[in-house]
Amino acid sequence: MPSTLERLASWCASQCDGDWEHQQGIKIGPLDNPGWSVKIDLTDTELAEESFDEFKEEFEHDVR
Repeated sequence: MPSTLERLASWCASQCDGDWEHQQGIKIGPLDNPGWSVKIDLTDTELAEESFDEFKEEFEHDVR
């Protein structure tokens, strides 16, 4: 089964049309504490009218 990141990458690639990836797309950035923020602009996608609950996923990862 593909990981969450693999599924996201596949979905993102399927949205790329020359405009979406430059105007909307996906933004990933760091948080003030250990972690990342991911924002996905669904404008002009088949998911634009869907409602979603906030999703949080925590991972234990040793970064050395």
